Amino acid sequence: MTQIPPLPLPPVPLPPQPAAAPTLIPAKLRPVEHPDLSPALTHFCSRGRPLNSSVPPEIAAMSAQRRLEEILWSGTIKAFVTYSQGDPAVCMTETRKAGLDFLIRDRYYEPWALIFQRQNVYDAGGGPVWYARPEEYATLGQMDPKLRSWAVRLDPGSDWLEEREWRVPRPRDPFGEAPSIPLAELGLVGLIVGDLSWKAGRYLATGTSDGQPPGTYLPAAIQGLSRFLWNRPRDSLTSSAPSRRADNGLTWDRRGGHTSRSGADGRAGRRLPGHRR
Repeated sequence: MTQIPPLPLPPVPLPPQPAAAPTLIPAKLRPVEHPDLSPALTHFCSRGRPLNSSVPPEIAAMSAQRRLEEILWSGTIKAFVTYSQGDPAVCMTETRKAGLDFLIRDRYYEPWALIFQRQNVYDAGGGPVWYARPEEYATLGQMDPKLRSWAVRLDPGSDWLEEREWRVPRPRDPFGEAPSIPLAELGLVGLIVGDLSWKAGRYLATGTSDGQPPGTYLPAAIQGLSRFLWNRPRDSLTSSAPSRRADNGLTWDRRGGHTSRSGADGRAGRRLPGHRR
């Protein structure tokens, strides 16, 4: 009698396997603990040397004070192509207070600057530049010209290590214009100024777009910021409103934060009573 072979059994499905755990990338940079590093980054409005050709003449002709005022009133900061070429970038220094004093006193940086939170700058795409020897610097440009945005040539004729530079590169817009980055995105927390009486007020003859009357107003971005004055007799930065000390060697005043109500146009903030010009 012929035996009928048994029918093959269907394969038993394997139990579902757990998905591989994703590689976790920390959401935040490690808190600054090293005594020579700072959680604050400073953008100077003038470095005491000629600007490169990517900066428009109307901006190049401004004083450092005027540039700071224009940045605050626009609520943004423009990126420009650096000497390294590549994409436009906003440049900053991570040096601490003693280094800022050195740059102003000995390298003729003008004491008009904006101070940003390091973490915000990183979140906006920023990071420290790459100080590269000539051979590596040339190789970076051959691989991808955009990498030049991050590179600073290091040789006996080009030694900028003292700047301790960070950059925030941004591509040009579709019309080829230099991009602008909102100050809020970069975490603006303070200013360096060269004049204790400076206020940056502007008289708005037609009032603000949200119906506030004509008068002299401060830019919205300036409200609640710490302010540090260049004390010329002492050749040192001092806080114009001392408060608690942070671990970056400067004195922060975060009462009220660094955000403020503004007019609908995003420019006009607190009105200065009794001032017309």
